[in-house]
Amino acid sequence: MLLTAESGDAGLAMAARYKPDMMLLDVMMPGLDGYEVCQAIRNLKDLRELPVVMLTALTDRESRLKGIEAGADDFITKPFDFQELRARVSCILRLNRYRKLLQEQARFQWLVEGAEHATLMVDTLLEVTYANPAAKRLLTATTLPRGSRNSLVGLLRANFTLEPARAWDDWMARPDKAPAEPLLLVRSGAAQGTRHWYRFEVQSGQNLRGDAERAVHLVDVTHQMAENLSRWSFQRMVSLKLRAPLTGLMGCMGLLSDDYCSNAAPEDVDMWRSMQLSARRVVDVVESVLRYADVSPANAGDNRLAISSLADMISRCAEAAQIKQVQVEIAAEVQAGHLHIPETAMELILGELCANAAKFHPQQNPKVRVSVRPKGSVGTTWIEFMDDGVHLVPEELANVWRPYFQVERHLTGEVSGFGLGLPMVAAHLLQFGGTYEMTNRPDRPGLIVSCTLPWSPGPVPTPP
Repeated sequence: MLLTAESGDAGLAMAARYKPDMMLLDVMMPGLDGYEVCQAIRNLKDLRELPVVMLTALTDRESRLKGIEAGADDFITKPFDFQELRARVSCILRLNRYRKLLQEQARFQWLVEGAEHATLMVDTLLEVTYANPAAKRLLTATTLPRGSRNSLVGLLRANFTLEPARAWDDWMARPDKAPAEPLLLVRSGAAQGTRHWYRFEVQSGQNLRGDAERAVHLVDVTHQMAENLSRWSFQRMVSLKLRAPLTGLMGCMGLLSDDYCSNAAPEDVDMWRSMQLSARRVVDVVESVLRYADVSPANAGDNRLAISSLADMISRCAEAAQIKQVQVEIAAEVQAGHLHIPETAMELILGELCANAAKFHPQQNPKVRVSVRPKGSVGTTWIEFMDDGVHLVPEELANVWRPYFQVERHLTGEVSGFGLGLPMVAAHLLQFGGTYEMTNRPDRPGLIVSCTLPWSPGPVPTPP
């Protein structure tokens, strides 16, 4: 697209608005002359690197020096040949694009070289073409069979145990497709019983030469896995020890309640009701802790859920949270597919998000919108939960997924929950290969919780 302006002032305003790829600038113009426009462009942050070619009938040395001092990249003397003008413009645009690519490459290399995560680049044959310092430190075992010196798969097998094996075999058979479920790497440590876990992530793209290339990240998730194992051990150990006596306590209090309250003095009845309320709060807290701890593969069941059933599930969760206005949008591309997560886990996630939307809305009457759509390549679906409640400050957004962090303490000073709802959501999503993020709505007060989960096209397979 070619834009023209009849004066220096108009040209400067147009450049600031449209951010062109380059500017042909006449020296002699009404208002600001070419030198002044060029100088103003070099002083603007968004335009200071804009290529400027000055067109001038002035051929004296002083005029050209003045243009160079103003920041011009090149000069074309009038009258000019149109073929020459076209060739010089094309050359300047190519050089500018190449300069920007080199700058982006240098910035990318600086970030990757200093990154904590191991990062490798591999070609279409999964041969390693680059490894950052973190990857070189991590991949210490390099004794590979002849002919596979740079093989990504060979390096990983020499350094780790690949889990789950079936998922790795499926991905290696079709490495051009995104993995259908999380791929993990595990290595035993020097200390007895210690294990180090890494999540394998791969992203396709092209290098500067246009060749197909993949970026591979090995993300240390040892801490997350240790937390999960700790929760599961805790749950198995204390579930019966806590639940059984509390169930007995509440049952006995319920049986005694009518007889006691019918004969007791009013002040004793009030005290009894207070005791029942306190006992109920203890039960609720214990159940909250145990539900958070109960994110275990042993309890997962059938981890497949028809996406078509999400609308009814969202309606049930919204009704339970007394949310009257809820909108569900499911993209046609995923409508007939299924998520790789159990129904109970998904209902817990949606129920917690609905409960939070109602709890933190100023009038406890939120408008909720849930959208489900594919994300990027086949294999990942994007679930976005949006309400119209409040904004959180950056410190709260950074901590909402941390166990025992209570947003209500910061908003109202009340401590009605136990700070385990969102961490429980995060634990379920991580367990089943998902991700999570919370951001403020950009258009108005409210929050957006964005989750991803693996999915597959087609209905849930029927068991044989």
